[in-house]
Amino acid sequence: MEPIEPDLLQSLTHSGPSSKSRSLSDINKALPPELLLWVFDLIYTEGTQPLSYHPTVKEVVERHWRHALLNVMLVCRAWHHLVMTSPRYWTAVDVGIRGEPGSPPEETGTPGEMKTLGNGDSQKRALERQLEQCGELPIQVNVGADGVEDIAAIFDLLQNQAHRWQVFNLLAQNRNRKSTAIGHSQFLQLFNRPLHCLTSLHIGACWVKSDEGDRTTFASLQVDASNLRALSCELHLAIPRIPSRLRFLSITNVDLEDLRPRVDGLRVELDQLVELRITECNPGAILSAFSIPILSKLVIDDRDPSDPVTESLPQYRHLKELQWYDVGPDPAFTAFLSRCPNLTVFADYVVGLEDDIPLGEIDAPPTILLHIRRHEGEEGLLWPNLTELLLDSATCTEMAELVDALPSIRRLRVLRDPIPRWGPGNEMSERKLLERLRERVHVAVWREPWADEGYRRIQLRAVETPFGPVVLGMNIWPYLGRKGDSVASHLPIPLTALLFKPMQESKALSYTDTESVAPGSEINQININSIFPPELLVNVFDVLYKDIMECLPFPLPYEEGLQRFKQHPLSIAMLVCRGWCDLIKSTPAYWTFVDIGALHHSTVGKQAYTVRSLGSEGVENIKGRLKKAGSLPLYVTVAPEYISDFGTVLEILKEYAHQLETINIVKIPHLRDATFRQISSEQLLQLFELPLPSLQRLHIDKFHLTPSPPEPWIGSRVEMDAPRLYHLSSHLHILLPHNPSHLTSLFISGVDTRTLQSTLTHGQVQLPNLLNLRIKDSEPGLILSALSTPLLQVLVYQSEAPSTHLPEDLPEYSHLRDLQWSDVGPDATFDLVFRRCPRLVRYANYIVDKAVELRIGLMVDPPTIFARPGGIDSIKWPNLQEVLFDCATYASLKALVDLVPTIKRIRTLRDPIASPMRQGEDVERESSYLSELREKVDVVVWLDPWTET
Repeated sequence: MEPIEPDLLQSLTHSGPSSKSRSLSDINKALPPELLLWVFDLIYTEGTQPLSYHPTVKEVVERHWRHALLNVMLVCRAWHHLVMTSPRYWTAVDVGIRGEPGSPPEETGTPGEMKTLGNGDSQKRALERQLEQCGELPIQVNVGADGVEDIAAIFDLLQNQAHRWQVFNLLAQNRNRKSTAIGHSQFLQLFNRPLHCLTSLHIGACWVKSDEGDRTTFASLQVDASNLRALSCELHLAIPRIPSRLRFLSITNVDLEDLRPRVDGLRVELDQLVELRITECNPGAILSAFSIPILSKLVIDDRDPSDPVTESLPQYRHLKELQWYDVGPDPAFTAFLSRCPNLTVFADYVVGLEDDIPLGEIDAPPTILLHIRRHEGEEGLLWPNLTELLLDSATCTEMAELVDALPSIRRLRVLRDPIPRWGPGNEMSERKLLERLRERVHVAVWREPWADEGYRRIQLRAVETPFGPVVLGMNIWPYLGRKGDSVASHLPIPLTALLFKPMQESKALSYTDTESVAPGSEINQININSIFPPELLVNVFDVLYKDIMECLPFPLPYEEGLQRFKQHPLSIAMLVCRGWCDLIKSTPAYWTFVDIGALHHSTVGKQAYTVRSLGSEGVENIKGRLKKAGSLPLYVTVAPEYISDFGTVLEILKEYAHQLETINIVKIPHLRDATFRQISSEQLLQLFELPLPSLQRLHIDKFHLTPSPPEPWIGSRVEMDAPRLYHLSSHLHILLPHNPSHLTSLFISGVDTRTLQSTLTHGQVQLPNLLNLRIKDSEPGLILSALSTPLLQVLVYQSEAPSTHLPEDLPEYSHLRDLQWSDVGPDATFDLVFRRCPRLVRYANYIVDKAVELRIGLMVDPPTIFARPGGIDSIKWPNLQEVLFDCATYASLKALVDLVPTIKRIRTLRDPIASPMRQGEDVERESSYLSELREKVDVVVWLDPWTET
């Protein structure tokens, strides 16, 4: 770890006398350096936990760009001096990893890109300072081969300290871009020293060139590291001369035949190896080269079928867990399965890499099922101890067949939800089969927690300090219990047992020691992450995130979307600690909402927004946000007017068309005319010509299209391949699914008469399950006569002018219960519709959810339905129970109640008593009518709640 520049620290520390500095001085007098160092040790240990294995450049950069005790050093000069003069806080040595000391990773280049940092002399001097600052303690070395200028000089310095290497990570950016070239003999010489302190070694995909020229070579080497416990190799292969303590081995993209020196007939005894990971290699060749008698976990991540095993494999009697990426029939897989008699866990994918699996492309049954079918009846095939099975994709029928063949299975996970896999036709049968399956085994979908998990055992952890033993935390073994049970009911001891204070005894308390801590004792600090496992935290975050997503209105108004998603819904939780932040960032379920051009450039209020080009950075940003959700359904909000290269956005969305569950194409309010950008309608409609198997909700807002209607352009009708679509809202165009059997809500807006006449004919569109129809600024007669809606329950027509095209006839809407029709004067289409609703329950002469937008003070005319020729009883009224009017006198409302005695509730937005509609209105008479009305029905004004529920 390179030291922080003194100027940076001096500028941020307290140099002058103040009350704060005096209080710090008092603290430093009260706390001896030994106690401060012990506290610093805890912080440093927490901030330097081992990296994931094998580590990446990005992980090392994120870990080491900022010293773990930087905040401590900025408190005061005394603490700064104490940390700077303690070698144990400077044992992480990195070279070629980052730029200027203290600079964050984004300033050293974008993630995924390293560059040579500084010149050779400056890198050498920085490394010398780091090696000197850590004294003679064991060190963790991180070398970024892509960022080192003078490899020879750096390697010489590191070789002289080889006896102190405890962890050594030789990192390279990626195999597709060559790092700084390392000579073959130079590479071998680096590890040609006794490495007795080394416990962990990672050799990345470095570019090693032959000594004779620039030809790439792949090195094989032996390391003298008798204490090596973890080893990871990419492209090259390192084997300890004495592997008696090696417990973990990862081999990536290593071809044994290409290694130099050659390793023909390689046979290595790894007597203590318990976990082996093979990535992008021939697993048969690797397994044949190693003797691993007590191997308990094997992970194979090879995306191509393996070559046949050339040598017979032994029995892996200690193997308990097998993860083998399923690419179809594989000779090595087939040969290996029968040699794992005591297997307890099997996965046909690599656990932890679920997001990389193209679940939508998998149609074949699991290969393990094909293997069982092929060898049915053969002895020694099945695994009597197999209790947990994890599959990337399988139908309920296939899962049931596996459970029948392997009766010991207790848990079964499938990443791809089997219910919607085959469409609505088989959904019911699959659901019933899944319910029966869950009566036999625990079934989880995607990353759901197991139903049988929970808190089983709790153990307090104590450490010995110079001041006595102190409780550091509590280990909790997961047990979530049955659904509906509270977590607290499964905690054997109260949470007050988690105390950060001295204890009387130094032993580690077990969960049975419930009397060792007095209930109600004062709690000084609780490490919540040691109490709650990630699975439980995910459950809590699920509730928070789903509460927001499930209550979102649709279509989502821009202002509300801005309010809810300008920051991530879990942004507060992400600020609690790094653990929570990492957990949320790595959970795809919390990244299913993606906005493009709508929210992340905006601020609340009326102002001019500029149209911006996405550029390559913006494109990658959008792709990264879409990729974060993995294979989960996506909620996408797009603001086309804010995007100059809308075609690029469409191309990106086409890649994720199979995941789009909600599409909300919005218009940004308050845009000045100068910022309007017109989008080609043909360009927009390209998206809806794609198969959209997951699409359930679609909204297209009213925004500018090119060319603008009505001249010379006519809208179009588009039939989408969206079998699951149930909510559709479109402006200007007629969009309908090929199979509208799931469509229950339809909103048609701004479709001109010529478009309707050219795209719709009577009886052309069958919408058998449509329940809610909303029409705005379009001819309702043409639409109603063209749509067959036998189950329609709610009809809403919003317009500022009466309709002009009276349909010849309309069917009877026997299921219609709610009719809302803008009252803008006499309308023959309304009269016809009203007569076709014999079972209407509620009628409103305005749009209920737009009541606050009406200018009630300007309304003086009675409802048109009251002013018909012949009076209020000139039309047949259905047995209404609720009527709502924008303005009406209580006298006319009493006449209506007398005519329709079934009415129970009346609302009028304008109060004829407080605000008479005409000058000289008899207010006292209106008051008497109101009293009479309230004896019969519930009467409310404006938006007051009903007095009777």
